[in-house]
Amino acid sequence: MNRLRYLISLLFIGVALVSPAQTQQGRVKTLGRPNKPGVALSGVTVRVRGAHNAVLSNAQGDFSIDMTGKKQGDAYSLQQVKKKGYELNDNGLIGRRYAFSSTVSLSIVMVSSSQLQADKQRIEDNAYKVGEKNYKEKIALLEKQRKTNQITIDQYRQQIQDLQNSFEKYQSLIDFLADHYARADYDELDEKEREINLSIENGDLNKAEQLLQQLDIVKRLADIEQRIKSGKSLMAEAEEDMARILRQQEKDAEYLYHLYTISLARFDNEKARFYIETRAALDSTNIQWQIDAGEFASEYLSDYTTAKRYIEKATRQCLLHHGDKGYEMSKCYISLGNIYYYTAKYQEAKELYQIALNIRENLYGEFHESLVEPYCCIGNVVFAQTQYDKTSARTYFKKGLNICLASKGENHQDIGACYYGLGLCDFTTGSLHKMTDEKQSQKEIADAVYDLKRAIELWQKQTREENSNIAHCYKAIGDIYLQKQDFQQAIAYNEKAVSIWKRIFGDIHVKLSDAYFSLGSIYSSIPDYDKGDYYYLQSLQMREQLLGPDHPKTVAVKKEIESLHAETKLKSKLSGEDTIEKAVEYLNNKEYKKALNTCKKIVSQLEKEDESSPEVADVYSFMGIITSMMGDRQGAIAYYNHALLIWEKTNTAHHHDAAISYLMAGQLFLLDEQYAIALQYGTAALEIFSELEGVELLDIAKCHSLVGKASLMTGDLQKSKEHLEKAIKIQTEVNGGVDKDTKDLQTILDAVNQYIDKNRKQ
Repeated sequence: MNRLRYLISLLFIGVALVSPAQTQQGRVKTLGRPNKPGVALSGVTVRVRGAHNAVLSNAQGDFSIDMTGKKQGDAYSLQQVKKKGYELNDNGLIGRRYAFSSTVSLSIVMVSSSQLQADKQRIEDNAYKVGEKNYKEKIALLEKQRKTNQITIDQYRQQIQDLQNSFEKYQSLIDFLADHYARADYDELDEKEREINLSIENGDLNKAEQLLQQLDIVKRLADIEQRIKSGKSLMAEAEEDMARILRQQEKDAEYLYHLYTISLARFDNEKARFYIETRAALDSTNIQWQIDAGEFASEYLSDYTTAKRYIEKATRQCLLHHGDKGYEMSKCYISLGNIYYYTAKYQEAKELYQIALNIRENLYGEFHESLVEPYCCIGNVVFAQTQYDKTSARTYFKKGLNICLASKGENHQDIGACYYGLGLCDFTTGSLHKMTDEKQSQKEIADAVYDLKRAIELWQKQTREENSNIAHCYKAIGDIYLQKQDFQQAIAYNEKAVSIWKRIFGDIHVKLSDAYFSLGSIYSSIPDYDKGDYYYLQSLQMREQLLGPDHPKTVAVKKEIESLHAETKLKSKLSGEDTIEKAVEYLNNKEYKKALNTCKKIVSQLEKEDESSPEVADVYSFMGIITSMMGDRQGAIAYYNHALLIWEKTNTAHHHDAAISYLMAGQLFLLDEQYAIALQYGTAALEIFSELEGVELLDIAKCHSLVGKASLMTGDLQKSKEHLEKAIKIQTEVNGGVDKDTKDLQTILDAVNQYIDKNRKQ
């Protein structure tokens, strides 16, 4: 109804009549809810932009704004509407242009923040339950169709991925959908509409759909489609009452939104698309309807061309009716920024988010809750842009968190997202600093655990049952404890994530396979090879079924299983005290000869059975490391080459130890001035590392450094420049600054650039 009054008031813009009373009347009321009608709200501060003084609403909720000097139809906008414990039901009210009228009152609706949050929590709980139930039914149907050969395995994989993606998207939209219904003003609804809204809020979608059918919604849809196709203009229907037309249009739009909501919960994207796009076509001047259609196309369909068309249409309407500084325009910028973010055009996305942030700062000041969204959006972009050190991204999440704390209090559920972003930043950055600044790394890792646990605590208050967001936090904490080698904690948190994802998704999902993969890594590290093998196989079966046997994530599990089996086989072949663990102990104590002799005894045992086994290659590679540390360069190269020869012969050369052997041998060849061979070995190491998961970034940097130096010495300046730049970039971000090694690389790069410039001039 606010929009109705606003559209009617626009008809008066441009009418140059002098008002006999130079005041704009208004009234503030609370939001009407199912069992609690709205009432007049007193003590609300209302300030018009450009005015010196604010006014307060009286006991009846009425207020009067001095409009001296303005004519009927002149535009004005509100700068502030405020009352402690309440918020505007429509944030777009601030900055929106209204036409001054001495006869049409301005209506403002506010909602109690505590009531809004309680209603949202109730609606979200119901939406999660409905979504989970419908998802499991769809999964069961797909499984049945696969087993009875009603669909091919490729169709099954595609459909199950589409369904799982839709479920993920639906969960991310639940907050938005819940907010929409929690803000519904029941004072404006008739009895049937109230029943429909309440059914949707309570998760009874079948009842809501039946009630909509009783409203003859099918016929209404046909009328709406006919109106759109014929291009029948509202303004052209001069014989009809404008207010009645607009009121019916608002109702039709809400009916369409109900059907859209029901379709989303049932994962019927085709119907959802029809309803949301029909709603947008019903009134192309309605900014929010265009944004909703655009965001659906972007989020659910990845149809960014269509999404951009809707958002650009909304933007044009903003400029026409509200100017480029209103809240609606900031929403357009964020929606358009999201499209660029999803298509990896990060700089363009960041610029649009920044414009939205600036608009909201100008409208509301620097500590308004509406600023949290653009701050977090910028944080996400910077997180994606910075491959290693996430400190800059953390700054934006921290700003969002501080605003949340100031505006919503420290226990508000929406703060969970800020803590989650902070936790990921701290975890990633702490992991990078592990090799360069142990004290700083420990602090960042501890901060990450605190942030993630805080997010869990806040999100647990939001839902009766733990959701996927909480599972993500558990999984991240489990990964942190794995890195700290606190295996029992790592197991406990990963099992919590598994428990939630199994309840939500059933027995098969990519996220579940990831958690099983982590559990396989943990148990292999303890080492408990039987359990490690069990969880790796569980992960493998899921990935083969969902992604296919040749998918990179499937291949990664296969390699881990092969490595685990090799370790088990190696251990079973050895007897006595001559073990790899013993050799590692000698190496750590710098007793190199004892370490090397132990390895020689191990090789002697293994070669009696099979001198070309991958296990023998593993030991020779380790002997190369020991010999290199003893200063025997030629001996080390010989051991590395022996290991590589076995791996290549047995087609097992694409794993971490082989990459390390190529890298270490390549560095030794570089020192021996055998530059072509060094280049060959460095390139091989880089190719293998690029295919593996969980590779140390500094190892990648070392490969780029080796290839860059060898390329320089073999005369390929452009290749040298490319790889040296990559090595410097990684090392700078990992180390949080420039260390001696990086400075040395920069000196070499400067010389390379000089050679390139000199050759270019010649």
